[in-house]
Amino acid sequence: MKLSDYFFELDESYRADLDDLRFDSDGRDVLQSRLKDKRSQLSALLPMIGFDPVLVAPVFHGAFEFPAGGHQCVGDLLGQSPGEFSPWQDVAAAVTVAAWAQPLVKTVLANAHGEDFLATVVALEFALSRRLGPRSEQAADDGDDREEGDDREDGDDREDGDEDEQLSEDYLEQQGFDRRSSE
Repeated sequence: MKLSDYFFELDESYRADLDDLRFDSDGRDVLQSRLKDKRSQLSALLPMIGFDPVLVAPVFHGAFEFPAGGHQCVGDLLGQSPGEFSPWQDVAAAVTVAAWAQPLVKTVLANAHGEDFLATVVALEFALSRRLGPRSEQAADDGDDREEGDDREDGDDREDGDEDEQLSEDYLEQQGFDRRSSE
């Protein structure tokens, strides 16, 4: 399965974010309580879904099951990027959404970027459940899953001063993290 550049870049970040959420400073597994906190903050996080989906995606960690009949549809998402995804109605037909997540899905769908964000999360969760991605054995065997001719360096392509970036920085600072960019 070939990952688009979009998912190649997001997959490892998503896994790392979940790893960061998993343990507290004493080594206790606190993932469920931290996910509960993130879910309660969805309204505040919503502005970030269009530009930094990995910060919001953990809200839906564990929200989707992947029946065998939907694997092709969900797997196809991993080769695409926002704007190319199937409509949410088609993606939703390929997964089972946990009852606790259904109100959150409705909230996200009210946002202009909601369908693309939900497709992104479904694909990230699918890759996580299948151990696909740059860190998987499949990727190691196949080499770099990015399209040929992509010589971009990994890094932050956002422009300083971008309003969405500012929202992200503000949120992270409120959570006790240092700012990524200088003001």
